[in-house]
Amino acid sequence: MIPDSLASDMGDQRNVERARPRAWRQLAGEQRRVEDDVEVRPWASWLMILGLFSMIGAFWWVASAVLVTYWVVGRLFCAFAFAGNLFHGDWTHRVLRMSKPYWFMFNLLAIGPFLFCMFFALNGVFTKDPRRYVVPGEMQRGLKQHWIEHGELPAWILDSPGTRVVVESPRDTAGMVIRVLRVSHGLFGFDVMGWEEPDYIAP
Repeated sequence: MIPDSLASDMGDQRNVERARPRAWRQLAGEQRRVEDDVEVRPWASWLMILGLFSMIGAFWWVASAVLVTYWVVGRLFCAFAFAGNLFHGDWTHRVLRMSKPYWFMFNLLAIGPFLFCMFFALNGVFTKDPRRYVVPGEMQRGLKQHWIEHGELPAWILDSPGTRVVVESPRDTAGMVIRVLRVSHGLFGFDVMGWEEPDYIAP
């Protein structure tokens, strides 16, 4: 048999629990929702870090090897990085458990760089119709900048196509750095530059 004092204490405790259950549940639910919104996903963080470094490498390669203006590069990256925000919805909370600000950052630092790298990688791998030009060593720099400023490669380079340098004696090219510039049409329409060693043959 339970003493009256103990029964009274238990009854008071039950009354208190009945008086505050909804408030406690609401607070707990709100706390869980806040934690869901600000919770950091380790895999997402690693993808964002990887995407950032991949973007730096891809931009360096595009700036040096792809005949495209920086304005077009910036517009493409913005399209890849921000288009995903149009698809934010309940599924991002349910599947990825990301809030809208976190989803924005994930698109900016992970999805955008990934799509940017894939776009220019496919453009550079699947090429066709290569044109080759013989370029002396002192003329190899500044070709990309000239194309950006004038919309075409220098006129002097277009007048010397070919992959072979004809010499009568190896001494004729001693101290010279001659390379072959290969310009190919990329899969998505952006020309890609590559360098090759020329073939020396006797006349």
